[in-house]
Amino acid sequence: MSWLNPHGVEAQSKQRTRQSIETTPRQRMVALAGITVLLIIIAGAMLVVTSSKTPLGRCNGIVVSQQRESCLISLANLTRNASVCGYLPQSSQGTCVSNIALEEDNESVCRSVIGQNASYAQCVAAIGSKDMNAAYCSSLGEPYVSSCAYAVANAQGFTDLKTCQLIGNSSMYRDCSYKSYYSSAIYQRKASYCGYLPQVYNSSLIYYMLQSSTKFFGISNVTSVLPYLNTTPQSYCYYNLALLKYNESLCGSTTGSLNTLCTSAFSEKTQSNSTA
Repeated sequence: MSWLNPHGVEAQSKQRTRQSIETTPRQRMVALAGITVLLIIIAGAMLVVTSSKTPLGRCNGIVVSQQRESCLISLANLTRNASVCGYLPQSSQGTCVSNIALEEDNESVCRSVIGQNASYAQCVAAIGSKDMNAAYCSSLGEPYVSSCAYAVANAQGFTDLKTCQLIGNSSMYRDCSYKSYYSSAIYQRKASYCGYLPQVYNSSLIYYMLQSSTKFFGISNVTSVLPYLNTTPQSYCYYNLALLKYNESLCGSTTGSLNTLCTSAFSEKTQSNSTA
């Protein structure tokens, strides 16, 4: 019997030990997979800990979306790093990149969102408006080139009709060109531009003309005209040119109650001069 043979007992013990140490290929694969997963978890944890210590990591770690966006925008502006804007919702990326492009005065910054038409156009329009250069808009397609050119024209004070001519949208072009004709009439003191303005009432155009007139006539003078502003843009343009050039004959091109106001302005000055 084996129990009577001490050498046999020792041999059986060594065999059992060897079997317990040896593993099958399947067991080795399972063990290796477990070790790999464990290493990945450890590496991920280390990456999270490391990234959370960076400014970008801290911003992205904020749970409340509004506060996270505010943090990212502040970081982007502080570092002037447009890539940070990419962590914002797409609706906010255009403004974020535009601010950096304006600070850098560099249109190439806009290219960080070149795949997003609206955001890219917003950025290009911001640079074009700052530099008052409509050439930037040429890199855009419609409808963005129209809004870009209009923004530049507005920054220019609508003093360059050529900028308006870049606008493909008919209603925007019409609005831009009317404002440009009025600005040209006022700045160049040329009444001929007034003839291009509409002879029908246009509330938004009249409001613009009213705002522009404060630069030349002052608040008190413009306020006195308010009761007469149910008039046409063309008539109001001639009225302002009559006062600027001190040319009473231009009152003849005004209509309605504004014509009365125009002629009375000259009669009052004539009376005051004769009294003096």
